[in-house]
Amino acid sequence: MTGFIRKSLVARLVSTYLVFSLLATACMGAATYLAGRAFLRQAAVERLEAASRQKETDLALWVEERLRDLNFVGATASRELSGRSKREPHLLEHLQDFQAAQPDVREALLLAPSGGRVLLSTEASHVGGYRANYHFYTQGRQGPTVQSVYPAPESLRPILTLSVPVRSASGELLGVLAVHLSLEPIDQIIRSRAGLGETGEAYLVDSANVLVASGRTSGPGLGRQAHTEGIHRALAGNSGQGLYLNDAGVPVVGVYRWLPAYQMALLAEMSQDEAFASAGRLALAIVLVGLAVAVGLGLGAWVLARRVAQPILAVTRAATKVAEGDLTARAPVLTRDELGNLAKAFNAMTLDLSDLYSRLEQEGRERGAILHNSFDGIALAEPGGALVYGNPGLMRLFGYSVQEVSSLAALADRIFTSPEDRQSFVVNLMADMAQDDPPERVFSFLHRDGGQCWCRMKVSRMPGGRVVINAQDVSALKVSEERVRHMALHDPLTGLPNRQLFADRLEQALRRARRTTTGVGLLYVDLDHFKGLNDAFGHAHGDRVLVETALRLHACVRESDTVARLGGDEFVVVLPDLAGPRDARAVAEKILEALYAPEVAEGTMFLGASVGLACFPEHGADQDTLLGRADAAMYAAKHAGGNGYRIAGTLPTV
Repeated sequence: MTGFIRKSLVARLVSTYLVFSLLATACMGAATYLAGRAFLRQAAVERLEAASRQKETDLALWVEERLRDLNFVGATASRELSGRSKREPHLLEHLQDFQAAQPDVREALLLAPSGGRVLLSTEASHVGGYRANYHFYTQGRQGPTVQSVYPAPESLRPILTLSVPVRSASGELLGVLAVHLSLEPIDQIIRSRAGLGETGEAYLVDSANVLVASGRTSGPGLGRQAHTEGIHRALAGNSGQGLYLNDAGVPVVGVYRWLPAYQMALLAEMSQDEAFASAGRLALAIVLVGLAVAVGLGLGAWVLARRVAQPILAVTRAATKVAEGDLTARAPVLTRDELGNLAKAFNAMTLDLSDLYSRLEQEGRERGAILHNSFDGIALAEPGGALVYGNPGLMRLFGYSVQEVSSLAALADRIFTSPEDRQSFVVNLMADMAQDDPPERVFSFLHRDGGQCWCRMKVSRMPGGRVVINAQDVSALKVSEERVRHMALHDPLTGLPNRQLFADRLEQALRRARRTTTGVGLLYVDLDHFKGLNDAFGHAHGDRVLVETALRLHACVRESDTVARLGGDEFVVVLPDLAGPRDARAVAEKILEALYAPEVAEGTMFLGASVGLACFPEHGADQDTLLGRADAAMYAAKHAGGNGYRIAGTLPTV
């Protein structure tokens, strides 16, 4: 079946249509289900919110009604307590009558205005007890108070307590009147199923996650802890709605509300199966209708595909002939629609092929001319290194044509004098030919005319194994780089090494001295009274004095020694390979003599120099130590009057 579909255009068109039809039907069913689910979720949430609001209202009305009754009893208690010594029995009778009239009142009691002692109670065993730390007492002394559900200390049964202060006509606190209410009315409010559907239920949870009241008719009872996503959100002080699992593990749509007045969470939930059942039935109906429509339209698509395929097959046959080299082949125009236009376009294309071939030949000749006239050297080489082609730029670069050097090895024999250089050149290029992205190679070579030149070469692989070699003359660039490097390491005025090059030379001398157990001398030279000379005769003359200083210092040292300018009129001399400090002192004396020769250009004169001398290893084992001690010795010589030298760590020497 798969092979038939691959070979038949009609089969592919029909099968493709059916696939897309099924996908569209599935997407429509999914979209319908999701849209219906969203609508039904909103409807369920609204029902649950209405039910929860009604239950919250009923709960508030019940509490308000009991508070109103309690306030009435409180007014009676205020009158009775005005004659406390003889009226308390009458007040107890009022409390007993109030409890008898209200079935949901478990206990009515009167507490002392301070200390929380129970003065009167409908439960005689509680008289004389203390409730000083209870919330309903501490807050009830201030005004009407509702203490949320908590377990009674005597019976451990959950109760809800209301309390009001009892005051005299003058406002004096006479006591606190409180009633403990049973939760049967709350259970009746919560158990009401109005607006909750078949699977809906509502329940109350206190701040300790304990189930206070529930509309569930089966399952675990009250007094246990309940943990769901909705409960945790509500106990965090939030009110809202969401999809989650209830404490029985059933997916539900839930609405949760935090009741701050009672410190409890009120939740109303409905199973998701009930809430979204209509969406599933609607989506299934749409999918079944879509499948039926897709099958019917598939038959029509098969008929249409057969008509569409005929002109396409005709164009295919003509294209096959053109591919075989017959540019006279034409496709018949069977229709006037897009397929007919396709056949016309194909016929026009075959007419343009001959012109295209001519243009390609012209472009080939032009690109050949560009290659021939390129200033860079370009060569084509076989994998083994044989040169197939070389442009005139290659001959200009090396001085040899491909006819004279038939391979890379032959070229290496001509442009390198060292056997090692020839071998390295050939080995590196052969390695580059085997890489997809080889690096650039930069090397110096001997031109045919005898000049030393520099070349940058890059190898690029071609299909079939051959490689293109691109070579550029970078001799001028190398000269510029050398000039820049020299400028970076030398003083622009005197041409002497600067501080950076001096540090490198000194480090090299110290390393060599450590290997050969020889010494190194360091002379720190500073011209005496140079600032006054500069101010008197001008900066141009000062520059000429500095240049003359460099020349005279060079005349006093060996070729292997280093004379450097650190800046201003400060110079240093590195004396490697010394037998001892005595050799360095001789050089210092020679320098002092040379720098005190008075006659220089234009009749002006030197005023002498101060020299500090430090030797390795006697005065230090590293650069910083030697330079610091030589500098200190130079300042000692200058403070002594100048035109002399001092050795680091010794007495002045003239």
